[in-house]
Amino acid sequence: MSIQRPRNMDEMYLLLLLSGLCSLSSCVIEFKLFQNPMTWDEARAYCREECVDLATVDDMEEMQAALKAVKGGNGVWIGLQKGSQRRWHWSLTQKDFYKAGEKDYLIWGQQTDNNCGSYKNGLLYSVSCDRLYFAVCFDETKQGQDRYVLSSGKMDWMAAREYCRTHYTDLTSVRNEEESQILQEVVGAQQVWIGLFRDPWEWSDGSSSSFRHWMADLVVFTDLTVKECVIVRGSGRWEPQKCTDRRQFLCSCEKSFKQFHKVKISSKDSGLDLNDPAVKEAILKHTKQQLSGANVGVVQWSKHPDKREPDQSSSSGCKLFYS
Repeated sequence: MSIQRPRNMDEMYLLLLLSGLCSLSSCVIEFKLFQNPMTWDEARAYCREECVDLATVDDMEEMQAALKAVKGGNGVWIGLQKGSQRRWHWSLTQKDFYKAGEKDYLIWGQQTDNNCGSYKNGLLYSVSCDRLYFAVCFDETKQGQDRYVLSSGKMDWMAAREYCRTHYTDLTSVRNEEESQILQEVVGAQQVWIGLFRDPWEWSDGSSSSFRHWMADLVVFTDLTVKECVIVRGSGRWEPQKCTDRRQFLCSCEKSFKQFHKVKISSKDSGLDLNDPAVKEAILKHTKQQLSGANVGVVQWSKHPDKREPDQSSSSGCKLFYS
C-alpha cells in the first residue's frame, strides 16, 4: 500500500487512549459486592467466572476497602473457608515485613496440640489461647527496641491481639535471632504472648494471607469436622457460618486501567497524513498486531474533539481505544 505525503501539513498529533485489564501478576484488585444470594461454593464459582475469585483480605488497609464495597451489608461471603489441617501463622501481615525464610523462623521449646504461641527465653511454646499472659506489641512507627512494647496487664491471646492492634500495630512476630535477642531484653524471663497462632482457615485463591479480623471473643480454633465459611459483618468483623447458607458475596476483581499517550508524527520523516483513511487503517492494523498478546479486546479509532476547523489547524487528534 502506498501512502501519499500531505501537501499542507508539517506535523500532526494523535492521542492514544489505551485501556483494558492488567495481567494478573501486576494487576490492581478491587472488591465488588454481588447482591444475588448464593451459597459459598456458588459464590466462588461466580467470582471465578466474572472476576478473579472470592475476596481475599491481606491487611487492615484492604479490610477498609472491602468494608466500603460491602456498603453496610450484613453477612457477606468472603473467600475464607475452614480446611482440614491447622497451620501456624503470624498475626502481623504487612507487605514486605518478612524477608525470605523469616515467616518460618520457629524455634520451639515445646509444641503441643494448643493453637496460640507464647515466647520465653528465646523459645516458642504452644499453649491454650485462654491463658493469661502479658503481651508484646509491635509499633511500626518507632525504631529499634522501642518498637517492642510490653502490655501493662495480662490477658488471653485474642484480647492481646485486639489490644495491640488498637494501640499499636499488632502482636509482635519473631522473625530472626536478632529480633529474639531484643525481645529477651524487653520481657526478661517471663512468658509472654506474641503474634503466633494456628488455625485451619484457607483462602479460596490459595493465598497464604494470615490476616484475620474475627468478632471479639469468638472461638475460632475448634472442630475441624464442621465445614464452615466466613462472612464479614457490617462492622467489618468476621464470623464463621454454614457454607450452604445463601448470602451476598464479595469478589476480588481486576481493575481496568486507562492510559493516554500523545504521539507526534512529523510529515518530514514519515510522510503520513492522519486524515487519510488508508493511513489510519494501516496504523490500526499495526497497533492490533502489537497488542495481540496483551490481553485486550476491541481496538478502534475515535475522533479527538478539537475546537478549530480541520482546514485551519496544523494538528489534529484521534483516539485509539482498546478494551
